[in-house]
Amino acid sequence: MKHAISILAVCVALAACKPASDGDGAQPVVDNAPAEPTPAQATTDTPLPPAEAPVRGPAFDKTLELQGIGFHVQGGDGQVTVTPTGLEASNEPMTRDIDGQVKDAELADLDADGSPEVYVFVTPASEGAPAGLVAFAANKRKSLSDIYLAPLADDQDAADGYKGGDEIAVVENRLIRRFPLVGEDGQPTGKTRQVVYRLMPGEAGWVLEKERISEF
Repeated sequence: MKHAISILAVCVALAACKPASDGDGAQPVVDNAPAEPTPAQATTDTPLPPAEAPVRGPAFDKTLELQGIGFHVQGGDGQVTVTPTGLEASNEPMTRDIDGQVKDAELADLDADGSPEVYVFVTPASEGAPAGLVAFAANKRKSLSDIYLAPLADDQDAADGYKGGDEIAVVENRLIRRFPLVGEDGQPTGKTRQVVYRLMPGEAGWVLEKERISEF
C-alpha cells in the first residue's frame, strides 16, 4: 500500500512540472522577430532635408551724394563695388579687390573742381597690416577714374616706426593717415605720426601725393 502511494506522489509531481498548453494541447509559440516600428518611430528616424542657407547681402552698403552725383558703395567677400549715378558719360559699376573689410565710405572734393570723389576705407584682414583705400574721382562729371595711393612702405620717411594701427580719413580738403609710432625696441613711443596727402592729376588717373609729415 505504501509503495502504491509513493508511485502516485511521483506522478503528481511530474504532472505539476509539465508546461501548460492551450485547450487543444498545442504548445505556445514564442515570436523572436523584431517589432514593427510605430508611426511615431518611423517619423523620428526619417532623415530631414538639409536646411537652406540664409541669403546674405553685402557686409557694407551705403549710398552717398555730393554735388548732384550719387555713389552706391557695397563691400563684402573680398571686393568693393561703387556704382555712380548722375554722370554724363558712364555710370558703370567699378569693382576692386580688397584685403579686409569695408569700414566706411566718404565723399569729398579735395581739388575743388566741382566733381566729387568717393573714398572707401578698408580695415585690413591681418593684424599689423596697413589700412586700405579704394577711391574714385568723377572726371569732369563724366565717368569714374581710380585714385592711386602709394603703399606706405614705399616712403621710408613716413613708414619709419610704423607697426600697424593706422587710420585714413578725409579732413577738410586733404586725406590724412595717422598711426602710433613704435621705437627701435618695439615698444610704443606714445607719439602719433600724421601724413597729409593732396589730390593731384596723374599720368593715367589721379594720385594722392604726400604733402607733409608731422608728429604729435
